[in-house]
Amino acid sequence: MGREGSRKEMRMFTRSNQALAIIFTVIKRTESFPQTRGEKSGGITINVSQGGLCMVTEEELEESEVIRIELPITETFLAAPTLAQVKWVNNLGNNFQVGLAYLF
Repeated sequence: MGREGSRKEMRMFTRSNQALAIIFTVIKRTESFPQTRGEKSGGITINVSQGGLCMVTEEELEESEVIRIELPITETFLAAPTLAQVKWVNNLGNNFQVGLAYLF
């Protein structure tokens, strides 16, 4: 069963379907993944809203981790850094679909 059937719809903001390349760094790991790696990873957004985003990445993330994301704001990848918390993760086999909430 997919996420759609297992959780109540809780979206507060309208989603905009956008495929954007983003860069992120895990800055706070959970007990299951205690090692903090300073290296950057990448992903592609599926949708973006005022409250968070959904992305696909090869990096295995865990719920409640905090990451620093760099969202492109121009075609030359001038980025706006933002902190976000992992809210859910779906294992897609070779990739992971991840729901993030911005931390304000």
